[in-house]
Amino acid sequence: MRFFDIFKVILFGIVEGLTEWIPVSNTGHLAVLSHYLSFDAYEANAVFREMLVAGAAFGAACAAALLFLPGNTLMVQRIQKQRSISRERTAFWAVVTASFLPTALIGLFFSDEFAGFAFAPNSVRNLKMVVVAMITGGLFYLVSEFRIRRGAIRYEKTEEIPPRLIFIAGLTQMISFIPGSSRFGVLVLTLALFGVSRAACVSTAVFISIPSLFVSSLLPTLFYLFKLNGIEVSFVMTAALVSFFTSFFTLREIIRRLSKADLTKLGRYRIGFGVLLLLFCIL
Repeated sequence: MRFFDIFKVILFGIVEGLTEWIPVSNTGHLAVLSHYLSFDAYEANAVFREMLVAGAAFGAACAAALLFLPGNTLMVQRIQKQRSISRERTAFWAVVTASFLPTALIGLFFSDEFAGFAFAPNSVRNLKMVVVAMITGGLFYLVSEFRIRRGAIRYEKTEEIPPRLIFIAGLTQMISFIPGSSRFGVLVLTLALFGVSRAACVSTAVFISIPSLFVSSLLPTLFYLFKLNGIEVSFVMTAALVSFFTSFFTLREIIRRLSKADLTKLGRYRIGFGVLLLLFCIL
């Protein structure tokens, strides 16, 4: 096992730990990074590539769950007089789970095709998709921010958001199968367009993302873990640990800043990233 291989796995975990919680597309950034990952196990083994992504996502999900679920005001604090904590908790997570089922089924039946398309090394086809998705998404962010500023805030806190809106937002996670899109960004954008405050958009998107990340990362683990050799397992575990610590130590600050930021900066970043990728990786 070469030191440079370990460095690449660590970099993979850092990128996942950061971009999972920033609406700039973790899949797009990982696909770009995968284009340059050239150690033998990554190039030769499609199962290992999928497990590396799953391991990094699992680490990010564990960090978010550890940081946010115990202090979720929806689950613990604000309960109206005639509703119990267990009833409120059950209703919320039932809606979140139901909204994620279509995405889970797609991932279950087409995970191999998706992983092969999004993370195959040295695939210019993937980078073209990322370019289109990044630039298109960036433009959509700019237009949506204009609409959001003109609209009235209807829901200030997470607990005020109706279940039907949580369900609609959860369904939009299907868009995340497109390399260069952003699960977290789509969730935030959907909620904001329906009149949810920026702070509630971000915190609610975290809560909706946690089950999705756990399911999407554990399914490949159940199917493929025993198909990896010892070195590959150590790579996956390293990516998961690095992603966990990266998310754990940066997530609160990321959420705090996103709660006050608008989407225009993120839109410009996505457009700039897409243009640079077009200039340096495709032309």
